[in-house]
Amino acid sequence: MKNQIFKNTSILLLSQSIGKVSSFFYTVFLVKNLNVENFGFYILALSYFSIFSAIADFGFSRFLIRESIQKVASLPSLISNILVLRIILTVFSLVFFSFSLRLLDHDSLRVNLILLSVLAVLPQTLALTLDSSIIALQKFSVSALGILVLNLANIIFGVYLVILNHQSYSPILAIFLSQFIYLLFFLFISYREKIFVNISLNFKLMKNILVGSLPYGILTILGLIYLKVDTLVLAYLTNSYSVGIYGAGYKFLEAALIIPSTTSIVLFPILSGLTKKSQSTYQFHLKTLFVLFGISVICMAFFIWVLPILIYLIIPKYISSISVVKILGLSLPFFFMNAPQAALLLSQKRFLNSLILISTGVIAFNFILNFSFIPKYSYLASAWVTVLTEILIFVIFFFIIRKNFQKKQS
Repeated sequence: MKNQIFKNTSILLLSQSIGKVSSFFYTVFLVKNLNVENFGFYILALSYFSIFSAIADFGFSRFLIRESIQKVASLPSLISNILVLRIILTVFSLVFFSFSLRLLDHDSLRVNLILLSVLAVLPQTLALTLDSSIIALQKFSVSALGILVLNLANIIFGVYLVILNHQSYSPILAIFLSQFIYLLFFLFISYREKIFVNISLNFKLMKNILVGSLPYGILTILGLIYLKVDTLVLAYLTNSYSVGIYGAGYKFLEAALIIPSTTSIVLFPILSGLTKKSQSTYQFHLKTLFVLFGISVICMAFFIWVLPILIYLIIPKYISSISVVKILGLSLPFFFMNAPQAALLLSQKRFLNSLILISTGVIAFNFILNFSFIPKYSYLASAWVTVLTEILIFVIFFFIIRKNFQKKQS
């Protein structure tokens, strides 16, 4: 089991790391070759694309993985019905959003670029459904290869189109084209792996999928709000300089969080089957926490003692973000340990409603603290609130798991 988790985590971590590094250099390329306004359009469109990706998923991926792990024979039927639901949800959302955007935004260029970006969600949502089935079969190397194909396609199309024509739509069109390549890749993989889709639709199954996915969908949206609330409050209560300083520090944090997020992806299908088959789930959970805590301590040391020196030498204009980096570094152990705890709780239906309530409470806690302290302490308040919130999440998750798993196996 340990070797399997290490292998799968390493494969996904490697692919995501390569993707992050290549995306960084691609961003540098865009900054140099696009003017500020066009690059701003790209960032805005990319933000809308990310939001619609979350809406289109709406928990279907986790539901598909969890259910197919427990009932492998149901995979073809699940795929076909989830595909239909995803297409309906995506198309309905796009039509409603397109109408609303054209009604409220009178900048035709901006509207067209945003709509081009969100249209890329349609091929993406089909590809991610097939990707989820691959993950359910625990073929993580294939999923990792898909990530690399997507990143490579986006960079190739983007560089070519930008060199060909330095227009605002060039990198956005690259997103659209790369998602089609991503879909074609998983169609080929699904054919090779003989993942046949049962084309018969089952409305009872669709209802069960919607009911089963709804908690995951709500949690996804709440998760997005949690990740963005500090930046939003900071933007409205201070100024763009403070947002930039905090955002720079948070970008370093996001890079480090590749490790726990990848581990969570690997653990979810394993825990979905393990919790009903094994009497050692709680001990397995503790061992996972111990390993991730050890890794997080190394990352925290890098954040506190090494990263500030690199910022000072390489990007001195962001020297004010050093204090943010040091504070956020203290949150790393809790981010790392919260990931497997969340994976364990999400793998069990009985905890989903509780997780929604907990997430709502955590967001309220985060918002109140940010709103109270940002006017006086600016971006430093946001950094400290992030640390306190992750500590709160860790304590809540730890005692829930201890109560529900340790007693059960005693």
